[in-house]
Amino acid sequence: LLVSTLTFTDTVKAEALGEPCQTITWAEPPYRWDEESAAVPRPPKGVDPYLKGLVAMPNGILAGFIDNYVAFCDPYHPYAWPVEYQITTEHPIVGLGVFGQTLFVGTLGYPYLISGSDSMSMSAQKLPFPQPCVSRRSIASAGAGVLYASPDGICLASGAGVQVVTAPLFAREDWQAMNPQDIWAVVHEDVYYFWANGACWALDFAAQKLGTVGDLTGVTALERDVLTDGLFAVKGDRVHRLFAQGRRAGAWKSGVQVLPQQAPLAWVQVDGDQSPAAPLQLEWWGDGQLRHTAQITDIQPKRLPPGRWLEHEVR
Repeated sequence: LLVSTLTFTDTVKAEALGEPCQTITWAEPPYRWDEESAAVPRPPKGVDPYLKGLVAMPNGILAGFIDNYVAFCDPYHPYAWPVEYQITTEHPIVGLGVFGQTLFVGTLGYPYLISGSDSMSMSAQKLPFPQPCVSRRSIASAGAGVLYASPDGICLASGAGVQVVTAPLFAREDWQAMNPQDIWAVVHEDVYYFWANGACWALDFAAQKLGTVGDLTGVTALERDVLTDGLFAVKGDRVHRLFAQGRRAGAWKSGVQVLPQQAPLAWVQVDGDQSPAAPLQLEWWGDGQLRHTAQITDIQPKRLPPGRWLEHEVR
């Protein structure tokens, strides 16, 4: 119509109309704007006011967050962010993670799980576990859940709830001394590698076993490449592939095993892949003193020297 036309009579029947315009609610990626400003568009407000923490979900959906709300893009349209697709949380958001079709939302209070097959049908569940996320870089997807650092330890958030998997391994005071707010991590081959106080820790979260990895100080960034099934690290100005050169030397020591009474142990057998080219060094401790040392090169039983002790350790 010409701009001079003041009125228009719509005589087109409803059945002659097409579908509503799909893009009518599409908007640019959200940002925190200054509500007191009269300018149009309103200018950004505060520090880091833009969408962050972007993660990819199934069905072409991207999710990000600002302050205490999560935003979802229109499926397969990463430039379209309808306001109707936003979900708020009770506490400020720290970071996001994805497992299956579920979005994990780590906050400064209770964690959330948001799931749905489409951006317009997302539903949020507030988990009744007061385990806030203290480090955005500690969030890592792990199969059926997401691992992250909390004030009490490393937590595994899944559809079954939140479990502190390091509870048997760290006292809360020892964990706090590791500065969990500075932890950053990655999951590779079902092991959660996290850096704390300059050391690299390796957590087998399924078996709840914990160890340390040497020669990885100074690493500043990590990336797991799915195509090559490799873990890459940035150290200085170079990129290195980790754990790709066969065997690494390691040490393991058992706890103190206390027998009902002093008794001799006659044989030792190590079930492993040791060989003459890659031997295993065995130490046997009895009542706190080193009693026997042997080099094991096969899986055959070996005789132990005589002696009776109550407490036994193997290294």
